Amino acid sequence: MAPLEGLWIAKLRAQIVSKATGRVLEVGAGTAVNLPYYSLDRLTELILTDAKEDSDSLKRRAIVRLRKRGLGSFAIFDGDRLHDLYPYPPATSFQPGREHRVLLDLFSHPEVLGRVHCLQAAVEDLPFDSGQFDTVVATLLFCSVKEPEKALGEVYRVLRPGGQFLFIEHVRPLDSHTAALFNSLTSGWRRIASECHLNRDTLRSIQETGFTITELKRPGNGVFVGGVGSR
Repeated sequence: MAPLEGLWIAKLRAQIVSKATGRVLEVGAGTAVNLPYYSLDRLTELILTDAKEDSDSLKRRAIVRLRKRGLGSFAIFDGDRLHDLYPYPPATSFQPGREHRVLLDLFSHPEVLGRVHCLQAAVEDLPFDSGQFDTVVATLLFCSVKEPEKALGEVYRVLRPGGQFLFIEHVRPLDSHTAALFNSLTSGWRRIASECHLNRDTLRSIQETGFTITELKRPGNGVFVGGVGSR
């Protein structure tokens, strides 16, 4: 997807991710590429999650990107119980008895003091109580998760009523001939691209989960979708 970042994806990130407000959860944060697009003064808390066992790349790249934002002072906690850490925002309720690996905790910027964290967690099994977040963000994630419907159900669950789901995904194209091509390529593409499916109808899955689409952009002949879903 890197060659397409400059064509469509970066513009979508600027248009969609910047809408995040309040208590925010990003699922599948990966290399923390979305960090430059957040309006930090509109956030009360930001938690970045990724499912990979080895989350060193998330930690390292998050540090680099946050330093570029002027967030140069931070502390890293690795291998501790999240609910035993102090200070940690009491507003977020975590399911008791579950261990979580905290990779990064920042204490350097007034509007995000102690409120930006990296956490290892799979989107199919989020370690948060229901209705905890004002915004959930996911970009280029649901093409590769093993159980997309379950994962979207978790996103819906942890959002408060009226909360917003900000998403950017690549999906099966609108054009029938291109869609047929994507269908034929998906099997081989999955093997070389970490289970990425070229032909998922993620937009439909988002709607079937219960989200109301309030804003939608479809650049690249509909290959990409970026939008806002309301819970």
